[in-house]
Amino acid sequence: MIPLERFKDLSVYVVGLGKSGQATVDALEKAGTDLYFFDDAQKGGAQPDQVPWSDLDCLVLSPGIPHRYPEPHKAAQLARDHNVPIICDVDLLAQACSNATYVSITGTNGKSTTTALLSHLLPQAQMGGNIGRPVLTLEPFGKKEDIYLLELSSYQLERVPHLRSDVAVWLNITPDHLDRHKDTVSYTHLRAHE
Repeated sequence: MIPLERFKDLSVYVVGLGKSGQATVDALEKAGTDLYFFDDAQKGGAQPDQVPWSDLDCLVLSPGIPHRYPEPHKAAQLARDHNVPIICDVDLLAQACSNATYVSITGTNGKSTTTALLSHLLPQAQMGGNIGRPVLTLEPFGKKEDIYLLELSSYQLERVPHLRSDVAVWLNITPDHLDRHKDTVSYTHLRAHE
C-alpha cells in the first residue's frame, strides 16, 4: 500500500467507493487523514451537503463520476463552489511517490493490451490504474529507476494535476465516451482544472 502520511494533516472527501475508492479510503485512514467518504449506491457515509467544504483540502472523486458533463455530481459542484481541488487516486500516488518513473498509457482502445505487454517487457515495473489494480495498492517506489506502469482512462486524466509522466503513450482517439466529454474537441483537450 502506498503510504500517504503527507496527507495526515489534511481534510479529504472521497466520493465513490468502488475498488479504487475503497483503496483510497484505506490508505488515507492508515495515514490518519481527516477523512469523509460517500458512495451513492451505499448507505452511510457523509452526504455531500454534510461535509465542511470550507475545511476540505481536496475531493477524491471516483473516475466514473462526472465532475463537469453531462451534469456534475453534487459533490463536484460543491467542490467547485468552494474552490476545493478535484483529483483522483492516481494524483495521490503522484504526490506520494514523485521521484519514481511514470509510464502512462491512454487512448480510446488498446490501453489494457499495451499496458499488459509493457509489463512483460518491464518486469521490474508495477502495473496499475484503469487495468484493474488500484494504484494505491501498489508498493511504494521512491527512486528514478522504479517504474509505475499506469493505464489511464480519459476520466482519470482529467483529475491528475500532479502527475508528470516520464513516458506517455497515446494510442488512438475515436469518438467514444462523448456522453461524458460532450464532443471530440472536449475529449481530446482534457484539463485537470477549468
